[in-house]
Amino acid sequence: MRELAGFVEHQLDQKSRMRIPPKFRELLGDDEVAIIASPHGCLEIYSATKFKEKTELFKKVPESDREAYKIVREIARSTFYPTEDNQGRFVLPAPLKKFAKINKNITFVGMFDKVEIWAAERLEEEQGGELNPVTLSDGFELLAKYGM
Repeated sequence: MRELAGFVEHQLDQKSRMRIPPKFRELLGDDEVAIIASPHGCLEIYSATKFKEKTELFKKVPESDREAYKIVREIARSTFYPTEDNQGRFVLPAPLKKFAKINKNITFVGMFDKVEIWAAERLEEEQGGELNPVTLSDGFELLAKYGM
C-alpha cells in the first residue's frame, strides 16, 4: 500500500487558488480534509479521520493549563476546511498564506500521515537545498534512537 510520501511542486494561481495534488488527494481520501498551521512554519493537511484523532487529543488539554490551552487555541484558530470547486481547487486564506510565507511557488511534502505545504523557498532554507546523501546518512544515525 502506498503512503503519503514524496513531493510535488505547485503554484498558486492569480486568485490564490491551489489544489491538493492527485497523488496525495487520493491517499487522503475523498472526504473532508483539514489544513492547520504547523510549528515548523508550513501548513499541514490531514484526512478527516486523522484530524479527528488529533482533535480528541487537543480536547484533553485542560483550560487551567493556560500556556498549553493557548497553543490549542492557536491550532483551532488556524484550522481551515477547504471547499473545493469542481476542478478540485480552493482559495488558501490570507492568514495561512502569511503564516507560511507563501507567495506563489509551493511544495507539497508527504509525511506518511499528513501532507505539508511549504513555500518553496522556505522549504529549501529549512532542508538546505537538494537531497544530500551526507545529510541522510547523519539523519539516519539521529533517527536510530527512535528504532529506525
